[in-house]
Amino acid sequence: MTLEFADKITFPAVTICNYNRVDLDLATMEELQYLSPMLYGSSMDEAALRAWLDLPAADNTSSSVNSTSATSPTTGFNVADIIRRKGFDLGIMSRAWPRMVGCTFKGQLCNSENFTHSFSVYGNCYTFNGDRTSPLQQTMEGTGFPSSNGLQIILDVMDQFSTETVSTGGHGEVGIRVLLHDQTEPPVMDSQAVALAPGNHAFMAVRQTQYRNHEPPWGKCGELQLTHYDPYTLPACLLECRSRHVEQACQCTPYFLPAQLVSGELKCDCPIPCTMTKYGASVTYAGYPNRLTKKSYNAAYNLTPDYIRENGVVLDIYYDTLNYQKISQLKAVDSGQLASNMGGMMGLFIGASVMTILEVAEYLGLKLLHQEAAPPRD
Repeated sequence: MTLEFADKITFPAVTICNYNRVDLDLATMEELQYLSPMLYGSSMDEAALRAWLDLPAADNTSSSVNSTSATSPTTGFNVADIIRRKGFDLGIMSRAWPRMVGCTFKGQLCNSENFTHSFSVYGNCYTFNGDRTSPLQQTMEGTGFPSSNGLQIILDVMDQFSTETVSTGGHGEVGIRVLLHDQTEPPVMDSQAVALAPGNHAFMAVRQTQYRNHEPPWGKCGELQLTHYDPYTLPACLLECRSRHVEQACQCTPYFLPAQLVSGELKCDCPIPCTMTKYGASVTYAGYPNRLTKKSYNAAYNLTPDYIRENGVVLDIYYDTLNYQKISQLKAVDSGQLASNMGGMMGLFIGASVMTILEVAEYLGLKLLHQEAAPPRD
């Protein structure tokens, strides 16, 4: 294990998801009816949905959800398509204020076009710096103002448009999930991401660790040819494995898993890659926003102080030191050491054997000389 220092270091891919999968102000009533088994555990008609979501009756035109039919739809919808269009979206401009209030990388403005989309158990997720062919680099330590050397994002979680509750198996939390990962790895948001609550400014100081593992017979690393991902990574292999399990049991897969309905034997052999890069972070928090920031948001977007505190999240991601940890597996004995050890042992044993023979011969010779030189006894 060594600590390496560098003039520049690769910035991680940063994936962000919202706990709420479908926005109430975007989805139609038919779409919510179609999604009700997933969101609420059972099919609901329009009247039941309006009562559950605290919406006005269907004849009240002030409702934020479009009423299209009181009959529960059974065809013509697709879960992934609805979530993609009616869920968490960084770039939507139809509201009075943006969901991503601010974005900068090393002091330069960024926007939703700098993010790529993916699905997870949390619906729509967005990845910054996900291009593995030309990942961004950080060249200065994040001292002083971290946002000037790293990534800063200001988000509005818009809790007023939540459509889920924990009592029916949905998400009861409000906030976002954030994951730092290598550009070659798909984000695994349910088990590896960090949760950030509104009313906080989170500072994430990045730590990079590079692993070098030995292939058999010296180690256990290896690679497989995956169906949906290239190159091979352990998270990607585990996602495909999980997808095959679901296919085998249900003959269908959730929208967020990579899969095709195929028959065949289930195999879940996912070896550790021979090379991989992992990212961790030390996370600290400050309250957000202060009095004057609330005032500026109120002037710009007519947002109340309570709304900003209950929905605003600020995130700074940066390297506070330009170094990374390298962990390499070493052979207990490599070929050079083996040859050296064998030569040394052979030299030792051969040398010892020759010395022993010479000493025995010397002893016998001296013994004979002593006997010949000794005077005869009476």
